[in-house]
Amino acid sequence: MGREGRAREAALVDQLLELTARLQSKLSEPCEAQGVSSSRYAALRTIADVGDRGCSQKQLADQLGLSESNVCSLVERMRVNGLLFRFRSKTDRRRSVLMLTEEGRQLAEAITLTREAAAVNLLAGFGADQQAQLQRLVWRLSDHLDAIDRATSEHNGPTARDPLDHSDKQEMRRAS
Repeated sequence: MGREGRAREAALVDQLLELTARLQSKLSEPCEAQGVSSSRYAALRTIADVGDRGCSQKQLADQLGLSESNVCSLVERMRVNGLLFRFRSKTDRRRSVLMLTEEGRQLAEAITLTREAAAVNLLAGFGADQQAQLQRLVWRLSDHLDAIDRATSEHNGPTARDPLDHSDKQEMRRAS
């Protein structure tokens, strides 16, 4: 591929990055309206998705792609704000189990509903076939990035963990 082709591909990646920033901004508006950061909402959603069994701080850190120390600070602020409970595991006293309070559940649900409405609005200009095609392209790009990460980690050692492992991605694809 010549210089012109590489420049065109670089411009496309730049457009994707700009679009990502714009999408993040649009989808963070429901969080901001509720006085919640996007990372706090992501934590609420993750814990809500686990359900009544709760999740450990390590699981939350892995899912969010954050360090355990960052998650510890986030969890403590959320606990103080009455959004979650932190219990010691009955089977492993070293482990903390996180569960949402009723207020945390309601907040997560309210933001989720608003974000879903925003997503519908963002994709309103696309028909069902176009949305399906876009989904396939996003999956293909994600799979390619996973392959690059695997190849890089084989040569350079472990890299940052993808918050969604391959089996999670496959499950999401089957559900849609």
